[in-house]
Amino acid sequence: MKDYRVEVKVKNNYLFRLMQSYGLNNAAELSRASGLAQTTIGKVLNLKAPALTKKGEVTAPVQTLCDFFVCSVYDLFPPQHINDPLETNFGAVEANMEELASSNLLAGGTDPL
Repeated sequence: MKDYRVEVKVKNNYLFRLMQSYGLNNAAELSRASGLAQTTIGKVLNLKAPALTKKGEVTAPVQTLCDFFVCSVYDLFPPQHINDPLETNFGAVEANMEELASSNLLAGGTDPL
């Protein structure tokens, strides 16, 4: 059995940085400010929802966010995810201390805390 479980969750940093610039720290705060459902914002933050429809039009929730932040869809999404949402944005790996240290995940430290 491995000593540690390392979990990684990919998020939309384009949107997250915009939120921070407006003083919004999470999906609940953005939901209250923008009027969008928190679950809808969660899908956009987790890159699980496309920005554009199959016809190339901006989806309604994304347009609401563009209007709220006064920006374009290209300011809200990484280019590779404008049309293609992630199937999954989560991964995990189990590792021993030696594996973590050799992978530089611990930046040369030996204490995972």
